[in-house]
Amino acid sequence: MEIGLRNRPPPGLDEACKSLLSILREPLSSSGCSSQVRAALRRIDDACGPSLATRTKFAKSQPQLLRAAIGFLTLKKSPVERAAIMQSLAQCHCPECLMFMALEYTEDAPDEAFVLNPKFMTLFIGTFTTLLSLVLGDLTRGRFRNRKSDKPADAQPWPLGPDDLLPYGMKASVEAFSGWAGGNYGFEPHVLQFVGKVASFYLPFCQEVVRPPYKLSAILPLQQLENAMKRYADPSLGEITERATEFESEVRLASNILQDIGLISQSNVFFTVDSKRTLSVFKRLLEHLSRLPIPREIFADMLPQFEDYVVIAQSHVDEDEGRIPQLGELLSRITLPSEDDPQEGYNMMVIARRGGCWNISCIANSEGLRTPLCAQCDLIRYCSKKCQKEAWNHAKQVYIEKLLYDHVL
Repeated sequence: MEIGLRNRPPPGLDEACKSLLSILREPLSSSGCSSQVRAALRRIDDACGPSLATRTKFAKSQPQLLRAAIGFLTLKKSPVERAAIMQSLAQCHCPECLMFMALEYTEDAPDEAFVLNPKFMTLFIGTFTTLLSLVLGDLTRGRFRNRKSDKPADAQPWPLGPDDLLPYGMKASVEAFSGWAGGNYGFEPHVLQFVGKVASFYLPFCQEVVRPPYKLSAILPLQQLENAMKRYADPSLGEITERATEFESEVRLASNILQDIGLISQSNVFFTVDSKRTLSVFKRLLEHLSRLPIPREIFADMLPQFEDYVVIAQSHVDEDEGRIPQLGELLSRITLPSEDDPQEGYNMMVIARRGGCWNISCIANSEGLRTPLCAQCDLIRYCSKKCQKEAWNHAKQVYIEKLLYDHVL
């Protein structure tokens, strides 16, 4: 049992949920002990179980907690208010808490603000973004939960509709998510991953995210990848193996939003917003990953994606500088997926078949499995031939050039 909690019995599940519900709804009014909050979060994790099925089942069984969590994350707050919330979570000074947690400053926080060890905030934010993501991941894109006539209002499944998914609206949610994802505490990649899950599920939100100024779709993901590299290089943050494990996790979380939004919107705006920065970030990431002191199989699945990003970013840099590479040079940059590892292809097929019209400009018919399949590939769905043509023409613009696209395919 953890130091600082040894004299306290672990909370029951109902008690843990009630405690966390109170904090999420009134974070500045909470008088809870930080060790008790951690114990409640651990109790939630224990209740989820080891498998994806049991974790998803538990998440779906807690609609009150889900609504409180999405309200906490999407209510627009100023930097001072966010710092005050984190400070509120760190205000307990009982002997057990002081034994267990070390209060520390962070580089980007105001001088007068203090927060708990970043690992605590990562546990706090990560717990709720994970629960929310599990529920959205179990739904067909664009299809909300049905209201249950035999259940009271506070027990209705989440989300029932757009207003339940994003209770303060899309624009306010984008601003709120940007605020939570813009710091340097360590929990920001969890926020970005969840934003990607929301964008994958609800196309109108995806369209909102990929509009200027591109904070959530380009600027902040690149910033958090850079922050992860800085934390990994800081020996004061722990042993090299521990830092490597955390680095791999942060990189995976922060890069997932780029993959999710790129897959759904058929574009990756971070290439065009700042192609040189994108190229630099992913080149450095590949160098860091190549030297990680952890088994390669843990992160090997990320390498082809990052190599592709380097190829596309380089093509945008070439274009910006007025240099047009030859076809042979372009082909030499491409790393084809291994035929011995079908898992990536299988995952892509599952995502594609799950649904919705894949024309990002089409919102009218994104009802998932009711949308017709492409007759040629039997994977991608479009609501009409018009949408199929528009989506294909748009996809050609995203990649290096039509000549390469036609040659490879």
